[in-house]
Amino acid sequence: MPSARAILLSSVGCMLVLSLLMVASASIPFALSRGMTELHFFYNQLLYMSIGLTVAAISYRVVSLKTLYKTETQFILLAITGALLFATLFSTPINGSKRWLSLGGFNFQVAELAKLVMIIFVSDFVVRRSFEVRNGWDG
Repeated sequence: MPSARAILLSSVGCMLVLSLLMVASASIPFALSRGMTELHFFYNQLLYMSIGLTVAAISYRVVSLKTLYKTETQFILLAITGALLFATLFSTPINGSKRWLSLGGFNFQVAELAKLVMIIFVSDFVVRRSFEVRNGWDG
């Protein structure tokens, strides 16, 4: 039976490949109507995906789980809440939405980071309290 890591990495790999195919198929007519090459958005998505995978690989090697466990949960949640408030109050609107932060040529939604942080916190909770989660509703 394959390990959980192998299943997770295979699933992520499949989703990345499928996302590239969907971006390519959905954006070809739009790119051609704007005078761009037909695979313009595919290459952009591939570039951003490569940057994301590189940052993930570097942070996997640099940041240890022990460091993450020692980090204060309240501080991280307060920082995310502050970033969400900052983006809502002070960011410039993009397509009518004031939830985007511009970081060096990249537009970033803080809500996406908040979702990732919540997934990590819930996963940590489930791992730490796995006995209670598996054996009852009081966990």
